[in-house]
Formats: sequence, structure tokens, C-alpha cells
Amino acid sequence: RAILSSQVDERLFNLAPQEQAALQSAADSMQARRDILKELVEDELLFQEAVRDTAIEVTEREVVDSVDKQLRAIRQRFTSELDFRRELQVAGFQTPDEYRRFLGDEVRRGFYKQRLMQKLTDGGDFKEVQPTEAEMRKFFEENRRNFGQRPATIAFRQIIVAPKPTDEARA
Repeated sequence: RAILSSQVDERLFNLAPQEQAALQSAADSMQARRDILKELVEDELLFQEAVRDTAIEVTEREVVDSVDKQLRAIRQRFTSELDFRRELQVAGFQTPDEYRRFLGDEVRRGFYKQRLMQKLTDGGDFKEVQPTEAEMRKFFEENRRNFGQRPATIAFRQIIVAPKPTDEARA
């Protein structure tokens, strides 16, 4: 299956604002495009492997139910049907049905990949690997600009002493 340049552009456009701000040079932008392309290729390979596995099954009913639930949640964000349709057109969809088909494909792919990962994890074929301290430090240093600034925090403590009332005060 072909991976289009427009898919890479779309993912690049949808990066979090702090990640986009970190792309200051052409080299940073090209590295981000390479990373996104690698992610898309790995994603596609995982999906194709899941489809080939006959033990993995995704029913049309669960896809439809999930899409309906997502569409209801998205639709509730808009005050009117006109606003909803206008936003769909801005996103590149001509009709709600076109968006429903797109969402259905994405949900189906997600179910397949999720079930393959679960099967591999349960079967012992896929085990979590704990990163070393050096690997975590290296990752942090390489991606420091993506984390943004840590917000200022304030901490306070309060000591409460409950007075013991006298019998006279209780009365």
C-alpha cells in the first residue's frame, strides 16, 4: 500500500504546538518528516501482519458501534449541523458519510493492530523491554525541546490542631 506525501504532511501539520515550535530549521523539519514516514511504514506493516493472521477477527458490528460512538462525541462539540458540516469541509471531507467511511477505516485498522499486539504479548512473542538509565537520558536529551517548559509549582503544608473542648464548653 502506498504511503502518500500528503499523509506525512498531514501528520506534520497535526503535531502538538510545542513540537511544531521545535521545528526551527529545515534539518529539524526533514528529521520530523523521516520520523513520521518511519512511523507510517511501521504502522502499515503492523496492520498488514494483523490482516494476514487468521486468528485475529474484527467484526463489522464492533467497528460500526465504535464509529457511531466517536461521531456522536464529535458532533456534540458543535452547536449546529451546519457548523459540523462546515468543519468537515475545512478538514477535507465533502459529506458526513465520507468522514464516517474514513473513521471506519481508521477504527478497523486500530482494532486489527491492537489485537495483533495483544496476541503477541499474550503469546510471549512480544515482551516489554525496560530501557536502561543511559537510554532514557539519551532520549530525554534528544527530545528535550519537545517537552516544553515545566510549569511553576507551589507547595504548602497546613497543620491543624483540633482543640479539646472542656466539659463546660460541651455543655
